[in-house]
Amino acid sequence: MTKDKLYKCPFCDIKFNKSDLIDHVSDKHDDLIPKDYSAFRVVYDNINHITGNITKKCVICNKPTSWNEPKGKYNIVCNSKKCKEDYIKSLLASRKNINPQFDTAKGQEELLANRKISGTYKMSDGIEKTYTGSYEKKCLEFMDKILHLNSEDIMAPGVTLEYDYDGKKHIYISDFYYIPYNLVIEVKDGGDNPNRRDMVEYRNKTTAKEKYIINKTNYNYIRLTDNDLSQLLAVFLELKMKYLDNSTERIIRIND
Repeated sequence: MTKDKLYKCPFCDIKFNKSDLIDHVSDKHDDLIPKDYSAFRVVYDNINHITGNITKKCVICNKPTSWNEPKGKYNIVCNSKKCKEDYIKSLLASRKNINPQFDTAKGQEELLANRKISGTYKMSDGIEKTYTGSYEKKCLEFMDKILHLNSEDIMAPGVTLEYDYDGKKHIYISDFYYIPYNLVIEVKDGGDNPNRRDMVEYRNKTTAKEKYIINKTNYNYIRLTDNDLSQLLAVFLELKMKYLDNSTERIIRIND
């Protein structure tokens, strides 16, 4: 078992792992934390050698981005609406092995028409997101009311992928994609509420989809099962700590 990497406190010479360092700065050096900063941001800046007015740069226009405390990282793009729109377009354009027709709004609508859309959920900021079942709706409510995520950071439905199964190409529309954490979120029944469909076919297709995500993409991935949203909370906390030192290690969590 590998030991956690230790980081020196920015205010004293003691070293800690990431989570303990945050607690240490908060408990022992609260009076030294700059105004409008948190202990988490102090540790993030220290680990990533961010000083003074230097911040992360917008991936579109290269201007400074703002700190986002709930995400535990600097925003990927600046506050420009155009930059945000261009970033979403770049995400769609970067996907491989996708039929171009599914990158259009019309193409998405045609695919979703076959999934018996249940309705839309209005986020706290007034933006509506599509869901395809009661579990998906509860997941959106959790992301909105408990995690307080910004609607602009959630793609619903998520990314569209084309995978191989039984010698044929199949289109897979993920339930959600959380942009800041590069996280594909799939909501499944199971556990105390097993799916009643042809389980062999269903499981084989699910396995094929997940093998594609794991082996052919760079997404982080979680399969939520039986409406257990604590699984999502756990992976968000894990990703927040992972991005603290800009780790490139992917996180794959498949809950049965």
